[in-house]
Amino acid sequence: KNPSGKLSKKEFGTLVADYQLPKITAVKALTEGMRASEYLLETVKGKYLVRFDTAKSEMEVKREIDLLQFLRKHGFPCYAPLPDRRGRHSYEADGASVTVCRYIEGRTVAPERI
Repeated sequence: KNPSGKLSKKEFGTLVADYQLPKITAVKALTEGMRASEYLLETVKGKYLVRFDTAKSEMEVKREIDLLQFLRKHGFPCYAPLPDRRGRHSYEADGASVTVCRYIEGRTVAPERI
């Protein structure tokens, strides 16, 4: 079991195959926590964000994905989870919901500044 969202090299290889991602050139942990872990995957054809969320239920993750897809469809710049080769936008792995999306360059704005 791996509820922390830390992946071995072999597990990253499986993830790359499932999402048909280009060859990985670097992996960087962006956040590692009790609720979610995020990794930046740099590939020969761009960057991807991999998120492991242990705090949300399957329904909460589905609702978040639906909202992000709606916002993206209407021109709001946000990430949109990519489908794996089975068409899933999220899947369960060792107690965490896993999503993969293209990485968007930018900066984080604190909620109190919005």
